[in-house]
Amino acid sequence: MSKIGAIFGRTTPIEEVVSKNKKYELVESDSIVVNGHTLYRIRALKGLSDSFGVKAGALGGYIESEDNLPIIRNCWVYDDAKVYGDAKLMDASTVREKAEVYGKATISEASIISGNVKVYGNANISGVRLRDNVVVCDNAVVGGTSLIYENAQVSGNANIGGNTHIYGNAKIYGNAKTNGHAYLRDDAEVFGDAQIYDTGRVSGKAKVCGKAEVFENAHVYGEAKVFDNAQIYGFAKVYGDAQVAEDAKVYDEAKVLGKAQITGDAEVYDKATVSGDAQVGGKAKVFGNDKITTIIYPNYDTDKIKCNIVGLSKGMWKKKGLEEETTMSKIGAILEGLQSTKVKDKKFTDAKEYMDYVVKTYGQALVYGDGTDPMYEKGVAECKKLAKMMGKKYQDIIQEVMDKCPNKD
Repeated sequence: MSKIGAIFGRTTPIEEVVSKNKKYELVESDSIVVNGHTLYRIRALKGLSDSFGVKAGALGGYIESEDNLPIIRNCWVYDDAKVYGDAKLMDASTVREKAEVYGKATISEASIISGNVKVYGNANISGVRLRDNVVVCDNAVVGGTSLIYENAQVSGNANIGGNTHIYGNAKIYGNAKTNGHAYLRDDAEVFGDAQIYDTGRVSGKAKVCGKAEVFENAHVYGEAKVFDNAQIYGFAKVYGDAQVAEDAKVYDEAKVLGKAQITGDAEVYDKATVSGDAQVGGKAKVFGNDKITTIIYPNYDTDKIKCNIVGLSKGMWKKKGLEEETTMSKIGAILEGLQSTKVKDKKFTDAKEYMDYVVKTYGQALVYGDGTDPMYEKGVAECKKLAKMMGKKYQDIIQEVMDKCPNKD
């Protein structure tokens, strides 16, 4: 009897309606103690909607009190599942098998909690499916149409939305967020203020943290780490033991792998690949079909080095005083000489192959280095050696190129 009913010595109309439509009762003869809480099995007094498969007289799981489960609405605790403490089940939600919901957790909007799942703390579960050995706790919020299963864990202030799938042994915590069709799996960890959205994927033993973002169709996996304000997007892949940090970006169809490190404001994009022990930092840009496997200079720009003779782009030549027409004629002249000059080296067929090797090995040093850089000095020496092989006709041209070789920008 309510307080109002007690005052007047009779039941109120509200109590009569509730009593008439009450869906279940506590079976006092079937109780258990869990974490200091006494729980009672429930028994249906009326059948629930057909989709619940609960008929009058059916036994359910355990709750501590009627505060855990609405007495006149279609929600149910099945099997040996448990709901206790200040936890609440509402909006056609169900808890099944051996799942436990406790603390101040809230389950709503037709959520399905099953298996050995544990939901506790102030966790808020809305409209999703949790199964297997999942743990959701603290102040975590899980909504949308997300599916979390296997041994996944969601904790801290993590916010899971959209149609996110989290499974395997994946963990998301801190203030991390997911949305769209994000995927977290295996032993991946997402934490800090990191965000995974669109169809972004994190798997393997990869870690994404800080304020990093993985979105569109990007994939971070292996033992890769993405942190600080780094962004991985497009169809980019970061894997192996690679690290992307600070304000760096990897996008389009670019790949970063091995033990490569991308830092600073560096960008890797198009179909470029950075691998091995490569270090790309500063304001460097790597793009096109470039393949970088070594440390590059902070102002490196792949367009200034690829497709030219001694690591100097046409743009750099022009900047240093050579007009484009002159530049093109010199390129043509040197190429002609390169292709017609045989070299006494088993590694190379002709001078063209030799020059390709010089560009690949010393190109960036010739563009960005200076006299204090050993690689710059070696590059100049190789160019002189090549000029000598080609004969007097081409020595003056190559020497002019080397003379105009710029120092660091």
